[in-house]
This record gives sequence, C-alpha cells and structure tokens, in this order.
Amino acid sequence: MKINQLLVSTLVAVNHLPNHSFLVSVSAKSSSGGSRPSGGSRPSFSSPSPPSSSNVNRPTIPSNPSNRNPTPTFNNRPSVRTPAGPISSTTRSPYNPSPAYKPLSTSGAPTVRSGGGGYGSTAKRIAGAVVAGVVVGAIVNVAAGYFLYGGRHSSPYCRGDDQDRFVSGRCPRGTSSQSHTCKSSIPLCPIPTLVKSRWALGNGAPPQVDVSFDKSFCSAVPLPEETNVTTASPVSTEAAATTESTVVAPISANNVTTASPVSTEAAATTESTVVAPISANSSTDTNSTEDSAGRRLGVEGESGLDACFRRIIAAGGCSAHTPSNMFVYDEDSGSCGCCSSLQVTTVEAENFASAVYTYRQPAISLAPDHCISGSTMFYPDVAGGADVAHACECGTCLTCGAGNARYMDWSGPFVIPDSVGAVSFSDVAMTQPLYDPVDTCLCDDSSPSQCELDQLAMQSSSAASVLVGGVFSSNAIVLSSALVMFVGFVRRG
Repeated sequence: MKINQLLVSTLVAVNHLPNHSFLVSVSAKSSSGGSRPSGGSRPSFSSPSPPSSSNVNRPTIPSNPSNRNPTPTFNNRPSVRTPAGPISSTTRSPYNPSPAYKPLSTSGAPTVRSGGGGYGSTAKRIAGAVVAGVVVGAIVNVAAGYFLYGGRHSSPYCRGDDQDRFVSGRCPRGTSSQSHTCKSSIPLCPIPTLVKSRWALGNGAPPQVDVSFDKSFCSAVPLPEETNVTTASPVSTEAAATTESTVVAPISANNVTTASPVSTEAAATTESTVVAPISANSSTDTNSTEDSAGRRLGVEGESGLDACFRRIIAAGGCSAHTPSNMFVYDEDSGSCGCCSSLQVTTVEAENFASAVYTYRQPAISLAPDHCISGSTMFYPDVAGGADVAHACECGTCLTCGAGNARYMDWSGPFVIPDSVGAVSFSDVAMTQPLYDPVDTCLCDDSSPSQCELDQLAMQSSSAASVLVGGVFSSNAIVLSSALVMFVGFVRRG
C-alpha cells in the first residue's frame, strides 16, 4: 500500500476517535555503542563521552480551545552544548551545527579556522562583478549542497564575498549529494577500507593549515629555486594526543608596523594524485576523481595554496623564523614564503588575494570513518607527495538516517572523532571549535533522525487540520504520534 493512501486512511480513522484530550508518548530511540552522540543530542564539550539521548518534545498546543486553526509549534531540537554552557538551538554560534545559525564574517564567508565550511542546502545564483555600474561576466549558478574546501585545499579568496568565493574561480568548492529528505543535514558515506589503510598518520602525516589573517601579508623569506617536490615532511612538533585539549591560539597583531611587500615567486601549479579507476562495489575499493578527459570531478575553482605549502615544507618549514610557523600566500601574484617575523600588515581594501597562514600537526591518530557523499575528498597517502583525491560515493543516498552533529575537517572534508573534536579549540578561551560541528546523517541508515521526525509531525498536523475540519484537536495529536511511530516501519520496509 502506498504511504499517501495509508495517510488518508489513518486520517479518516482518527476523525472518528472520541474528542478526548490525551497524548501518545513517543520517545526518540537511543543509539548504542561507539563514541557518537545519540538521538538528537549534540557533541559533549565537557567530556569526550557521548551525551544521552533526549526525548522528542511534543507540539505546543494552544491553551485556549476557542482559538481555531492555530499553527502548532515544533521545538524538538535540544539545546546546543558549548564549553560556556548550553545555548538555544536558534542561537548563532560556531558551536551550532545548523547551517542556518553558523556565524559569518563581514564579507559573508564562514569563520572556521581552516578557511572551509559554509555548507549551503539551497542553490545560489550569483551575478557577475559590477564595474562602473554595469554587471560584467556570466551569471554563476551554484548547486545546492555546496561547501568550501579548507586547509591546504583552500584559498585566500575563500574568505571574501560571493564574488571572491564563487565567481573568481580561485576558491575551491565541492558539492554533496542531495537525494535525501533532510537537506540541512550533510549526507555521509563510509570511507573505504583501502583508503583508510593508506592514510598517513602521526609523524608521517603532513601538517594542517589554518588561516590566521585575511587580506594580509608579511615580509617573506625567499624560497629556494623550485625543485621536484615529492614528499611533505612532518612538523617538528610531536603529534597531539587525542586525550588532551588542542588549542591553536591566534597570533596577536597589535602594534604591527607595515612590512615590505612579499617577494614574488611563481608558485607551482597545484596537483593532486588521482587514484586509478576501480570498481566501487567492495568496501576495500576506492574511486576515480577524473573523467576520461582528465578533468577533476566534484571540485570547482583552483588554488595554488597547496603547492605553495609543499614548497615551504620541502625547504625546511617556517619554525626557524616564527614560533607559530607563519607563512604568506598571494593567489594573484603567486607570492609564497615563510614570514620573517610576527609583523603582519592587513590591507584596508576588500582584496582577499593574500592571507597569512600557520600550520600545525594533525590531531587524529586513526583514519576517519566518513566523508561527504558525492564529494571529492583529499587525504594524505602513506607514500607521501600531494594529497590523494578520492571520490566519496556510496550510491544514491536516498535514505539517510542516524542524524547527529559531527565534527567536520573541511580540509578533506572528512569527519573527526568526537573524542578529538570535542576537546580541540582555536583559542584559549574556547570560543571557537577547531573542527566544525555540523548536522549530518549516514547514507543507507534507516533509523529516523530528528529532522525527519520534525518534518513528519508538521506535515501530519497540516494534513489533519485540512481533513478534520481545520481544527487542531487531540485527534491530530494522536495522528502525529502514530505517524512518528509508523515512519520507523516504513524506513525498514
């Protein structure tokens, strides 16, 4: 029987129920095992242990029975946990996993330390640049499910406005699959065993790159003449332990004097190793990220930041010049080099071509388990060299369950374990997480998530209002509760 037929039959049956005020209690199913938070809860910041599941709240029923056609309010999302205490799920905060409540910079860019993020569940249409009052350039259509790459695969332009991020062609961005129901949740695929077995970890892993100053430059130490860069040496510091808090403090820019312009050296064209095409039917398979013509699939925009950084590491790194491993990269000129001191100059104009970066040792000791469905993921291979590109695919992902907040490293992008994400911060005050908490779901998981329960409750109450004489009575509540329980059987059918 089709679901819509069953819906109508259920509505008719409910319409004949006695009009008594009673509720059917429905609790969110708790998940067991693993370090992942269960139910609709958020990652815990006080302890790496997962918080317990929260019960699904009920629709808000008006106390005055004389009010007709009221609109029920659903407030099922629990509060968001932060190091400073819980906040409302509608509060704009870097700890809020909802893309609608992520903070943005003054230019409209995401504020994640890696320079990535900015997941959008709706398509964007951006006109060309305006020059002397005239729109110049073609209109750019950005498909729903877009995000910006971070870390070594980002660009100074990713910190600018829509023109910089989407029109310039200098800000790498990816796209997730969008076949699932709750578009606000990022769909995730399992990372194949073969990829995980080749993931460089510990001292063999290349450093992670964070942006420290937008629209900025420093006096740079000239790099040696470019040679064939085949490996990325690890940072001199030891790998961070996953059981301790990782803090990357921002560099102070107070009382900074203007430095000389960076010496111009052409950066090498960015390249990434591409895995040969292999059938993706087995959990040990990996996927190709290029078409038959050799064009990169799933990535829009190019940047030379990764090539610049690999040249810096091959030349010995920046620790001999600044304790925080600062370096500068200019996307327009290709200028690249270690900062000779902590002096940084920020330009007044809205020019996001150049930025000052720092790098650090990765905090993970195990290969990640999930990547974004439909995207191209970059990961460090044990053989060294440029990051390998893996096409993250696991079918159509029509069904996506086990919805939860998970920590995203946008340099891949891939999911960071809660035990690492919950104790890693960008600043000493712990006002900004180092990894981005985002709403996610798991492809081919049939367990209903909070997002789907909310949508189902709203749809059923709306249908009940129409078919039961437009009155949101206790019968409609019974219907909503029955359908919430019924969705689990439908997902398993």
